[in-house]
Amino acid sequence: MEQTEFVMKLDVNSANGVGPGTTGWFKVMDDTHPGGAAIHYSDGDANGDLIVSYTGYADYDPNYDNGMSWGKPLPRGAKINGTHYLVKLAALDGSEVWRHEVPHNLIRCRVITTGDFFCIYSMHADDGPLEFKDAAGNGVTMESVTSSKTGVIKYNAAGIAQWAKPTHDSIDDKYARIGVNRAGTLLAITASSEGQGARDVISRINTADGTVMWTDNAFPYGTHGFRGVEVSEDGNDIYVFGQMTEGPMEITDMLGSTMTLNSRGSYSAFVAAFNAADGSGKWAIDGGTGGTDYFFILSVDATNGDIQIGGQVYGHPESFHWGDVTRANAMIGSATSVDVSNGLVRAFFAQIKPTTVLPYCLNECSAASAGTTQASAVKPGHCYIDRHCYAEGDFAPYPGLHCMKCDPTKSAKAPVEWSGPDTTAHCFIGDKCIDEGTLEEVCTGSGRSRSCSTLPCSKCIPSVSGTAYSPITGGCMVSMAHAS
Repeated sequence: MEQTEFVMKLDVNSANGVGPGTTGWFKVMDDTHPGGAAIHYSDGDANGDLIVSYTGYADYDPNYDNGMSWGKPLPRGAKINGTHYLVKLAALDGSEVWRHEVPHNLIRCRVITTGDFFCIYSMHADDGPLEFKDAAGNGVTMESVTSSKTGVIKYNAAGIAQWAKPTHDSIDDKYARIGVNRAGTLLAITASSEGQGARDVISRINTADGTVMWTDNAFPYGTHGFRGVEVSEDGNDIYVFGQMTEGPMEITDMLGSTMTLNSRGSYSAFVAAFNAADGSGKWAIDGGTGGTDYFFILSVDATNGDIQIGGQVYGHPESFHWGDVTRANAMIGSATSVDVSNGLVRAFFAQIKPTTVLPYCLNECSAASAGTTQASAVKPGHCYIDRHCYAEGDFAPYPGLHCMKCDPTKSAKAPVEWSGPDTTAHCFIGDKCIDEGTLEEVCTGSGRSRSCSTLPCSKCIPSVSGTAYSPITGGCMVSMAHAS
């Protein structure tokens, strides 16, 4: 059988966390289902009780063919004949307070202070109308749809559905996320409507009746869609995060305001904030190393509003960069690294304070400018580019842009855009800065699958050409396997 599914409550005041002498416990969800169980999501209420969305299976087929993944056959076996449930587990011991059968798996649920909670799932045309009601007939009916949507349902503390509404377009469960504040006044959901990174969607949902207050699907946000969404407790802000590949990525909000984010490696992460009132963009920040950074977790501190984002960093980066903050990697070569097939990997967390302060290089920041900083607002001797301050003569900190620099006197718009390229010690080829002496390179793939090989007969020689690779004088090494 597949892995055992369980729910655990940890006693954080005890070294053991679970067991005798603690208030912790664990509950194996497979126990009441012969074929096993699959937990979709769990969240706790103000009393510490857990709301768990899961599927229980009546049978298990050990010969089920799961096909291939990444060119390798998957192990055989699958849970079959599943029934979907919502269950409330008591904080004291994990016993069932109530359990209701539901007509569709609910992929994510979030609880608010009153004990009410909201759940989402991906709706499809062949689902038809679905009855989200208990055995006594209490609940609501979700209307049918003609195209795939994200469905949102509000439940009360007893697990009885109060309303159910289809919202924005969504292709499947993978990209659907939900965030809500503890007061239950601000609810946001995300999805992808056209596939990975194709069209990322965020909507604010009215918590009273499930209607969509606004939707932003103006522009793709990264390579994996939004990987998470959270909201501020004061009801003012909505935060999302995602991934992007190397090079710049321009994002645009529903009002047309744009911002450029940049990656320092093959994969980087970003966090963006939206105004909850109208969906306009407020700020965005990129972060990562010169290698591969995968991030999976976003949370907001309910007390001070700080944002935490967590993930993993591959390899031995020299430094970590988040916004204007750079930290040297004190663990280069550490023996505590975990060796995986993709190289060395470590967990990494960053904390962001979403405070609004005037950047040090600006004289003013006018709300009337719709997010576009005017060159006249930049202090002399500085540039303000992509929401960051630079001193005159500073080069761009991003690989591929590092021959561009701040030169505020070059033109009227120079204080708010990079000047260059400076090809004194670089070449600028294919819209990228190349270091002097770098051999010509051909790359395929992206992220961890990226593979590059060099061409030994040409390199960047700025004194010969600043815009193209130049032949290596005096000949070059040629593989004997290809010589004739």
